[in-house]
Amino acid sequence: DSSDLIEQYNKQEDIRTIIALANNKENKCTSQGDEGTVFMFNYSMFISTLVGVLFLVIMAGFTLDVAIRALKLVILRIIAPIPIIAYISPNGDNNFKAWTKAVLTTYVDVFVRVAVVYFIVFIIDQFTNTGIILNISKGPIGVFSKLFILLGLFYFAKEAPKFLLESIGIKYQGGFFSGIGKMMGAAAIGAGALSSGITGARAARDSYDVNHPDHTKGRLKRTLSAIGGGALGTLGGTGRAISGAAGAKDHYFSNAMKNVRTHNNELLADASVGGTWWARTRNNVTGALFGDNDYDKLKRDEAVYKRQLEDAKAKDSLYTNMISMAEKKATKSSETVGRLKAKVYGEEIASVDFNYADYMAQLEAAKTRGVDKFTYTGKNGRSVTLEMAQATNEGFISDILDSNTSNYAYQVANHVIDDPGLYNSIDYAIKSDADFKTSERTSGTFLGDMKKRMGDAKNKSFVAQNELNEVQEQLPKATANVRNDGKKS
Repeated sequence: DSSDLIEQYNKQEDIRTIIALANNKENKCTSQGDEGTVFMFNYSMFISTLVGVLFLVIMAGFTLDVAIRALKLVILRIIAPIPIIAYISPNGDNNFKAWTKAVLTTYVDVFVRVAVVYFIVFIIDQFTNTGIILNISKGPIGVFSKLFILLGLFYFAKEAPKFLLESIGIKYQGGFFSGIGKMMGAAAIGAGALSSGITGARAARDSYDVNHPDHTKGRLKRTLSAIGGGALGTLGGTGRAISGAAGAKDHYFSNAMKNVRTHNNELLADASVGGTWWARTRNNVTGALFGDNDYDKLKRDEAVYKRQLEDAKAKDSLYTNMISMAEKKATKSSETVGRLKAKVYGEEIASVDFNYADYMAQLEAAKTRGVDKFTYTGKNGRSVTLEMAQATNEGFISDILDSNTSNYAYQVANHVIDDPGLYNSIDYAIKSDADFKTSERTSGTFLGDMKKRMGDAKNKSFVAQNELNEVQEQLPKATANVRNDGKKS
């Protein structure tokens, strides 16, 4: 009869009753309603399995924690003669006190854990046997209410040892399920070794493909490389997992696997640029013995080319700004004069002192008059008659402006014209550029020398940029070949 079986279940006399339940799982209740056959035990695959696993994990954690602390008590009992004998020595009381504290703490820890488990089982027994009456609904809501109450009791049991021990001044040993947590950490070491072994083989294969584009001709070497990479990956993953688990206070599995994931990502990143374990080994040994390797050399070259590029760009910017400032002021200044080259324009034109602002004013007046020829009188009183086609030629006008710009900068450098902004730039150029000396410049060559210095700076900038690009293209592979536990980046 089902009522007898339920009564035996409520009594929970021994394990044979539970076995009897399993053997009678097909038993049906004596009463059947309109809903059809109603079994005495109803198993819901999702909910029942989930709750069962949670209870199993919690109880396994308690069992392991109690077992570990019981073993600690055994060890403390075995070594008891040592602190007792040491107590006789002058300074042996510290050893004895430490041993006594360890014994008391471990014993109380075990007692509290066992007591909490018995207390929770007692509460659950009273709850299921209606010793404790709770006013809860029937149906699905009532079922879930009971489940949450039971889960809450077990999770309280998980937190209770820490709460009780710390409330009486005893340090809590171990975090969330410390025993099962450490077992998970050990499992993570195996999982990390397997994961990194597979990743190492894949990384070695990918690296071989990068370094040997026509890898179809070396399939045996490619296979051997993958095998070697897998073996080394396994060792590296094991080391990283051990390091992560050993350095964690709790969550051993997640910390160990975090290290493994980092290691695997490094392997794949290194392989993508052709990094190999042999090159890493060679460079690390070279660096250890001689303090230098390919990576270090490239980093030094990179720093040198970066400085060269920065210096060249700074000089380019300096001279560009100087020319721009001088040209802008020369277009409006009445104090500047400039002569054109006789080889280009002839002796007659070359003898005239052109002022750009004055020339442009006279040229605009001639355009207004609509004449075919234009006569310009220079600052030195000499005149020259120009065909309007030549007078308005952009190249001709540009040469006049350049000659005035050169003269303006020259006069500023020699304190003839007061222009603090341009003078400071020229003074800085003199101090920062050993090849730029105003004392060696004339009115007509000042602008040309500034343009030459600007051109040199641009050329140096171009060369330094190309050298830097070549170095930076080699750096990823060099970085991959000296990576050591993720410290090199």
